[in-house]
Amino acid sequence: MAGKFKKRIVIPRREHLSDVIRFSTAFWIGMGFLLFLILILLNGFSEFSATVLFLFIPAGVFFGVPFGIALHRWLIVAHSEYGAKVVPVTWLSRNGRLLKGWFAAGIVILIVLVLVVIPSTIHV
Repeated sequence: MAGKFKKRIVIPRREHLSDVIRFSTAFWIGMGFLLFLILILLNGFSEFSATVLFLFIPAGVFFGVPFGIALHRWLIVAHSEYGAKVVPVTWLSRNGRLLKGWFAAGIVILIVLVLVVIPSTIHV
């Protein structure tokens, strides 16, 4: 029975912070994009709805970073001792690590999509 326990994976605090912020920012940008899609479904596609997408990306970063820092602090307090240099991998940090490779590419793809959508809405 003693061999069935899983080894606890630990990472440095800074790495945990960056992983949680990455996940939180991606979540808030995704929520902003979902609101953008709802706005398009309710009001139809227009020049206004295309420019609103530019507001959702910075708003996602604006909300994602502070919420990520707060979640990181809450998880550190809940899952480690005071003054610990390494912390256990939490659900949020594990998912933030999964986003590490394609996170920047996803932001670039969103920006390219916006740059393609906006010129198509301008009527000459």
